[in-house]
Amino acid sequence: MKDQPMAGERPWLGDFATVFAHLWYQNFPAHPMFRRRMEQADLTIHIGAAVRATADLMGLFAHFEGSVRTGAVLRDNIGVAAAVVEWEYRRLTSPDVNEVDRLKERAADPDFKGMRFGCRITYIQEDVATDTLKEIQRHWAGAQVPLLLISIVFRMKPKPVFTKLTFHEVRRDGTKVLLREQDALPWHVGGSRWESPD
Repeated sequence: MKDQPMAGERPWLGDFATVFAHLWYQNFPAHPMFRRRMEQADLTIHIGAAVRATADLMGLFAHFEGSVRTGAVLRDNIGVAAAVVEWEYRRLTSPDVNEVDRLKERAADPDFKGMRFGCRITYIQEDVATDTLKEIQRHWAGAQVPLLLISIVFRMKPKPVFTKLTFHEVRRDGTKVLLREQDALPWHVGGSRWESPD
């Protein structure tokens, strides 16, 4: 069975990827002329705000998790979970595939019946990106729904810097498709109002 929407069905995963991609630049928690350094909380809150705004523009409600967990369930107007989104700022050197496994479990949980896709927003080091993506694909294979994998790609040397944002659809059979790729930092977007020389 294909992961593509049937005729007349809404492309949930693609819509979320497109809207989030544009909102990523809005109110970015750093600026090259005033504040380059971002703290963990800055990024976590920024992602949460972008997720909530994306859900709002898609006509969904974003129900955030409590305690120390960072994630949200996006629900429609009758309470059906359209998607589950997870993000965390962990050690930059190792994305946590356990979160991918938890998302996969949720997709199979009867309480999440009707879920259209899972979404994992993670940080991936540039020089191990290919291996990391393969590991995530391996963990997602056999899932009930596709995964939207949003990767904040970074380089460690000479100092940590975000280089790009990639959006992959990892299908239920574990194959992946690159949906889009863009600059991670708004001031690198040529011709935009955010563009600024480094």
